[in-house]
Amino acid sequence: MRYRFVFWQNINSMHQSAFLKALAQRHEVVLVTTDPDSGRTHMGWEEPELPNVRVLPFDGIDWRRLLQSRRGSGDWHVFSGLQAFRKIHSAFVYASTLGCRTGLYAEPLRMGGVAGFLKRIRGTLDGRRFGPGIGFVLCMGEAARLQFIDWGFPPRKLHQWAYVTEPPLRNPTDEERTGGVRGVFPASLIYRKGADLLVEAVERLRNAAGVRIDAYSIDPANVTAWQRRLIERAHAGGILRIHPFIGNRSLVAELSNSDFTILPSRFDGWGAVVNESLSVGTPVVVSRYCGASGLLGGRASFGRVLDRLDSVSLAEAIEEAVLKGPTGTDQRERIAEWARAFISGESLCRYFLEILERSESGADSVLTAPWESLDPMSEHQRPMA
Repeated sequence: MRYRFVFWQNINSMHQSAFLKALAQRHEVVLVTTDPDSGRTHMGWEEPELPNVRVLPFDGIDWRRLLQSRRGSGDWHVFSGLQAFRKIHSAFVYASTLGCRTGLYAEPLRMGGVAGFLKRIRGTLDGRRFGPGIGFVLCMGEAARLQFIDWGFPPRKLHQWAYVTEPPLRNPTDEERTGGVRGVFPASLIYRKGADLLVEAVERLRNAAGVRIDAYSIDPANVTAWQRRLIERAHAGGILRIHPFIGNRSLVAELSNSDFTILPSRFDGWGAVVNESLSVGTPVVVSRYCGASGLLGGRASFGRVLDRLDSVSLAEAIEEAVLKGPTGTDQRERIAEWARAFISGESLCRYFLEILERSESGADSVLTAPWESLDPMSEHQRPMA
């Protein structure tokens, strides 16, 4: 069956482009966006080109008519978040009143304090109102799934989901490696990303001979006083060097030419740099508060998930990576091969279509996500239907 999909989201994201392009090879795909761009071009983000995907601006179309015209048995509307974006939520509510077949994909919300309490009440009310009519929820990590369970959504409708990134332009082993052990911190120099924990961890290192860590983390035109103090502390030690943001393709090349990637986030809905690192065969040191930490799945060669997030644990993880030495070609090739098989756009596309089959049949169980399978001959390796 050839489906017609409409994805409703705030931006045309490079973290979904590989999936949408794979899906558009076999089915009709429309992407409706509310924002003209990502707002992160200063961080190296690039707007992806989506051949075979029709990209429409929310404010430039009659979105109600689009929903009215696409509510047949082969039509699905997939919305970004639940009350995450005002315009997208308006379209979702209208689609629900029309009886359109709908799904969601959602990152976990920060639930602390009074705001978190109010979000829980709102989520519970939304679960009662919309839960029975939603076909599926694509949950960005286990934290998102647990939130939807807490709000009363049926577990059978909650499926693990992931962002995926474009494949690297060249084989990861094509890069020439020079020098000692090298790490990369590919995230903003902010508290949420654990930038201060990284600086403190590097100051704690006892076995740091021959190690270098590069952080591509700042907009030179907008450096705060807090960031300036971190930069001074980092550069005083000589191990951690903090650089301006670079373009995404250049960043992936840097990941390919490093031995480990560091992402000690205090909260991260996903963290697509984990995908990008694994796609070029580079192990990752990542916080358990990062949605993408689930990609490691206990595989020691893929890196380490920090269950306790503080500068002591992070320093230990960095020292462990340093003691292992440069990442070997065989290890790098195994990681990159796994990424191609299990977290590629085509793999996610197959998985998504199987989720639709489950939803349409009313199945009481959910599929194992491709990246959660340890079997290289998983059912998700079948050709696309």
